[in-house]
Amino acid sequence: MDRANPTCARGFRAMNNKTEKQYIQELEASEANRKRAEEALRESESLCNAIFENMDGAMLIFDDDTTILKVNAEAEKVSGYSKEELEGKKSWTDFVRGEALEKMREFKKLRIVNPAVVPKNYEFKPANREGITKDIALTVAAIPGTKKFVAALLDRTERRRLETQLQQAQKMEAIGTLAGGITHDFNNILGAIIGYTELALIETEKGTKIREYLEEAVRAENRAKDLVHQILTFSRQAAIEKKPVLIASVITEALKLMKASLPATIDIKTHIEKEIGTVKADFTQIHQVVMNLCSNAAQAMSEDGGTLEVSLTPLEVDSLFADQYPGMHPGSYVRFTVSDTGCGMTADVMERIFDPYFTTKEKGEGTGLGLSMAHGIVGRYDGVITVESEPERGTTFHVYLPRISQEAEKREIKRALATGCERILFVDDEPSLTDIGKQILEHLGYQVTARTSSTEALELFRSQPDQFDIVITDMT
Repeated sequence: MDRANPTCARGFRAMNNKTEKQYIQELEASEANRKRAEEALRESESLCNAIFENMDGAMLIFDDDTTILKVNAEAEKVSGYSKEELEGKKSWTDFVRGEALEKMREFKKLRIVNPAVVPKNYEFKPANREGITKDIALTVAAIPGTKKFVAALLDRTERRRLETQLQQAQKMEAIGTLAGGITHDFNNILGAIIGYTELALIETEKGTKIREYLEEAVRAENRAKDLVHQILTFSRQAAIEKKPVLIASVITEALKLMKASLPATIDIKTHIEKEIGTVKADFTQIHQVVMNLCSNAAQAMSEDGGTLEVSLTPLEVDSLFADQYPGMHPGSYVRFTVSDTGCGMTADVMERIFDPYFTTKEKGEGTGLGLSMAHGIVGRYDGVITVESEPERGTTFHVYLPRISQEAEKREIKRALATGCERILFVDDEPSLTDIGKQILEHLGYQVTARTSSTEALELFRSQPDQFDIVITDMT
C-alpha cells in the first residue's frame, strides 16, 4: 500500500474503524445472547428443581450402575435417610429385597438389550431405614443424552390398606349373610331340643338323677342359644338386649372355655370378686369382649409362654379420673383387667391397636377385628377400655363398665311364667315347635288350638274370631 498517498491512508483507517465497531457489536451481541441463555438455563434448572423437590411422590435420579445421584425431600421421608446419606453413597437396590430385587436386576438387563419390553410402571415393596416395607408404585424413565435415569415413587401403602379393608368388609358381610341363614335353621332345631327337654323336666320328680341330667342339658342348651344369638348379632340380624348381667359369672364361664384351649406353658391367675354386682349389657357381647381380650393375651405369649392374669374389682370413679376419657362419668364402675407377660407393643402399635382390620399377626392368623369389636362393644355400654404396654414387658387391658345400683337390680326381678285359661291360636310352620308350644301352654292352663299352616290358621280365625282370645304366630 502506498503510504504516501493520503487518500489511501484515510480509506484504510476508515475501514479498520468500521471493522472494529462491527467486531465490538458482535461481541456485545454474543455476550447478551450468552447471558440470556444462561438466564434461561438457570430458570429451567430452577423450574426443574422446584418440580423435582415438590413432587407428591419420592423422586430420585440414578446412574446406570444404580447409584443415587439426587433425591427430593419426599424420598428422604420414604427411605428414612437424609440427602447426605443417600446422594452418591447408596444404590436404590439397597432398599429392595427378595423377588423384587431379582425383578429389578432383570429389568436393568432388559433395558440395555431391549428397552421397549421393560414396563415403565411397576410395583414393589422396598424397606425403609427401620426395615418397614411399603407398597410403592415405581415409574422409571431415561434422561436423553445421558446415562442417567429419573424415577418417581408413589407410596400406595394406605391405598392398599383401604382396599384390603374393603375386601375384608365385603367378606365379613358375605359371612354374616351366610351365618344368618344357618343360625335361623339351627335356632329351630335348638328350639325343639330345649322345648322337649323342658317338657321332660315337667314330668320328672325333683331330686332324681334324671332331673339332674336334664337340668344340665338345659344349661348346655341355653349356652348354645346364646351362641346362636351371638352369631345373629354378628350378622346384624338380632337386636342387642341390654339387661342386668352378672359380670363375674360371664368372666368365670369365659375363663373355663379359655383354659381348655391354652397350652401348658401359660398359667392363669384370677382375682374375681363374685359379689361385685351387675352391669347393664348384653351377656353374649360381654362374653365376647372377655374372650377377645384373653385370646389376644394368650397369642402374645404363644411362643415363650407366660402368665395370664385376670381380675374383676369394683371402682369408684371421680371426676378427675373420668375427665381423662370422653364419655365417662363419675360413679360406680366395675374394672375388668387382663394382663399378660408376652411380647408387648410399641407406642406406634398401641396408637392403632383398636383400628378395624389392624393386626400385627401374619397373614391368615387374624382378621384385626377382635380388639376393634371389643372397643366398640364397651363404648356401646358407656364404658371405657384402656391399654398399657411395653415391648418385651407385656400388655395390660382395663375395661371399665358402669355398675347398676342395688335398687335398679331389685327392679329387674325375673317374672314367673304367667298362667291363665284364655283361648290361644298357636301358629308355627315347624311341627316340633308347634307341638312344644301347645304342650307348654296347656301345662300353664291355657286352651290351645295349634296349626302349622298359616293359611289354615287364617281361615280358622276368620270363621271363628270369637273362639280365640290370643293369637301367637311365628313371624319369620
